[in-house]
Amino acid sequence: MTIPKDTRLGHYRIGSHMATEGLHEAYEAIDERYDRRVVLKISRIHAFRPPEKSRQGAFRDEEERFKNEGDTAAGFNHPNIVPVYDVGEYDGTPFYIAAYPYGGTLSQGLDQGSIAVPQTLEVAKDICRALEYIHGRGLVHRDVKPSNVWFDATRSTMLSGYTREVVTSDLDRITGWYAGTEHYMSPEQIRGGSDIDGRSDLYNLGITIYEMLTGTKPFDDKTPIEVLKMHIREPVPSLPSRHRQCQYLIDKLLAKNPDARFPSASACMDEIESLLGTFQSESPAPGTRPLEEKTRASTRTSDSDHQVFISFKNLDANGRQTRDSQLARTLYDYLTARGFKVFLSSVSLEKMGASAYQQAIDRALDAAMVVVAVGTSREHLESRWVESEWSGFINDIRSGLKPAGHVFSYIDGMEPRDLPRSLRQYQMFKHSDESLMALANFIENALDAEGD
Repeated sequence: MTIPKDTRLGHYRIGSHMATEGLHEAYEAIDERYDRRVVLKISRIHAFRPPEKSRQGAFRDEEERFKNEGDTAAGFNHPNIVPVYDVGEYDGTPFYIAAYPYGGTLSQGLDQGSIAVPQTLEVAKDICRALEYIHGRGLVHRDVKPSNVWFDATRSTMLSGYTREVVTSDLDRITGWYAGTEHYMSPEQIRGGSDIDGRSDLYNLGITIYEMLTGTKPFDDKTPIEVLKMHIREPVPSLPSRHRQCQYLIDKLLAKNPDARFPSASACMDEIESLLGTFQSESPAPGTRPLEEKTRASTRTSDSDHQVFISFKNLDANGRQTRDSQLARTLYDYLTARGFKVFLSSVSLEKMGASAYQQAIDRALDAAMVVVAVGTSREHLESRWVESEWSGFINDIRSGLKPAGHVFSYIDGMEPRDLPRSLRQYQMFKHSDESLMALANFIENALDAEGD
């Protein structure tokens, strides 16, 4: 189900397409009721339904199953599971709304190469916690893989994706499709049937851990069918010698027979805990790297001063919130979740009064060590209130009152050449998930340098 950008589904405004996987598609969206970014996942069963088929039989059952999965996930309450906020329909097709991965996904992290053992094991332990919760409710995830491992703004691990009842539907037999992804599927998933339990998820986890440690998939070939055959026939691969202490964990998780695996996610977590005690005191092995560090306390002040000032045009000529305001709120949520003290000038003059508003701005600008100019057009960035804020900070830099270089612009719908001349000499970021992380890292480094 393709949804055009800027389509409104109730109070959700659709943004860019994020991914197509299995029987669903994912879109970035804005929840305009709470002014927050979310993910909309919608069924794509239409891609498998012949044109002459209406929503009936197996296809109708699959859409109902998708809706039930959303309903079930919305009832979850666990820190390592991506929260689902809402369930609805678009043109008769079910969708659900989930939290946005401000910290990116594990698959994005693996694009940079293998990950150090302690960080790998910490992520795996969090996934086990999520699986223990899911399995305790009689459900099986069936698609544990790096793209379904998300990180929030503080880099905490959350499991996303489907949680399916332990059944094989008529649609599986009609389409030849089974829940899962070929590089991560367990042998029993590949064979099909209704005897799949939580140990299948542990196999998926084993593949994911192997990939984190080595940067490669243990079973890979030119075609999906050959990959599936390898899961059934090929022996468990050996880890590089530097990771030999993790071989037992991999052997247990990737056993062909489910009875030879850990009996539960809890038992797997116990093994991971014992391994962590071995590795936490060691330096990363050559060729590996830690995941992006969680927020460092050295960059945070203990008083009430704001560290970061976000400058943006809040209202248009008709008194409606601007796109700039949404960008600024997204940035504010991301930075505050990472522990920054941020001033967001989003209170209207009518509510606060011009004098009090200016006093609040002056105090925040005086305390701030970083200013971020957010905008969707040069006109907005040069509007009276906005320009006075960021240009005042730049004047303080020129006067030696503020640290040099601590000015950033965060833009959308415009090019660097469109920036006001005074901003062009400073670091610029175009709106994207990667830019949010990069900007936060730049700010963190700037504050660390100032604190040294």
